[in-house]
Amino acid sequence: MENLMNMSINDSSINSKSSIEQQKKQIMTNIKELQRDLIKASFKQTAGSTKHAELLQLINDERAKIKGLNQQLAGIN
Repeated sequence: MENLMNMSINDSSINSKSSIEQQKKQIMTNIKELQRDLIKASFKQTAGSTKHAELLQLINDERAKIKGLNQQLAGIN
């Protein structure tokens, strides 16, 4: 019985880790897209500075999400 409970806990932590890893992959994809947009905005000088700053902020926000997910992963281990 105890082994079944341990297996259930392990399965749960594996599912949590998998879910977090999936979230991280999606966020990293978002960051890549934002970086592409940032490069495009840097070539367009007209009103690009506010767009540039907004994109940088979005990238930083996404990176903060990854940092939070990494902390969650550390707590699961």
